Amino acid sequence: MLFFAKPASTFAQHALEHWRLSCKIAGARFALTLSGPPCEIAASAALTAAFPIPSFAVSSDPVLGPEAAASLPSWKDEKESKAHKWQRRLRSLLNRYALSYLPRPFPSSTRPITLVVPLAAKDLVVAGRSIAAIKRNLRHPITEVVIPGQSHPDLKAFCAENGFRYIDENDVLPEKVKNFKYVVDGANRNGWVRQQVLKLSAFDYIEADNIFVCDADTIFLRPFSLFEGDKQILFEADEYVLPYHAMNKRLLGPIPRYQWSFVAHCMLFQRHLVKDLHAKIEAYHHKPWLDAVLDNIDHTTEAGLSEYDLYGNFLFNYHREAFVGRYWFNRKTRLRSDGDVEAAIAKYGSRFNSVSDHFH
Repeated sequence: MLFFAKPASTFAQHALEHWRLSCKIAGARFALTLSGPPCEIAASAALTAAFPIPSFAVSSDPVLGPEAAASLPSWKDEKESKAHKWQRRLRSLLNRYALSYLPRPFPSSTRPITLVVPLAAKDLVVAGRSIAAIKRNLRHPITEVVIPGQSHPDLKAFCAENGFRYIDENDVLPEKVKNFKYVVDGANRNGWVRQQVLKLSAFDYIEADNIFVCDADTIFLRPFSLFEGDKQILFEADEYVLPYHAMNKRLLGPIPRYQWSFVAHCMLFQRHLVKDLHAKIEAYHHKPWLDAVLDNIDHTTEAGLSEYDLYGNFLFNYHREAFVGRYWFNRKTRLRSDGDVEAAIAKYGSRFNSVSDHFH
């Protein structure tokens, strides 16, 4: 029997009351890895015995060809199954209210990392705290901090003051990205596309082999690393966004979807894997990867592309031996002042890896 260390929210209590019923109706199972810290292994083993993890019928080489993608149904015609929805919810509750209390040691590594934080002037309030927290908690040597962002004097001053390398996005983004029209319900989403392309093309303007991209409004509270042995860690989040995977399939073909989301507000990108991702897109569409991305963005949804979900699902389908998934242990909270940050550390620092000010 599971005991939660503190009273759960109303939603958590509701889910727990329907635990037995949901297991029968939805076949709820917990996809917990068995390669983590000892306490997590024990909990995972017990839960996996009770709720076996479903196997995935995955092709090692997804069928390629634009005709296959053209025949795929629209994301609007799809919906998340009740079984998977219960899996996600119960998994989230389990991690937040039980496994978050268990130790999660991360070993130090000598593998160098370049930190990349795409930045807009509006995020300067929290960006300094975010970068300082990463430098304090990342168990890798950081060779350089790179700030790609909009052309703004405050960004330039911020980078000069802190010794970061500033890259004006206008100097590295092609005109077709800067002029790309992407308006949904009257909202201009061009800035969103710019951010995605800046990350997916980062190795064009950064010479490193490993870059850790982190959203400016995310603050790490505990030590963490990005590799377990030779495998990179991909943090797994709780959301489920159908348009993201629809875009993945348009770019790479009818590939199976990883069970969980990779939209964890941060990600390690490896040069050779990103270059292979570009090559796979180009082989599928017979055009430059960036053209394929821009040509396939769905203009009916704000969630037209996720670089994190694209990269993670690419690894899942083509380089499964290269990564290991780990639950993200993140909480959403306000981070607009030093007081907010101190309150978040006091409230969540002993249990969660990070907090994010994602209220937009």
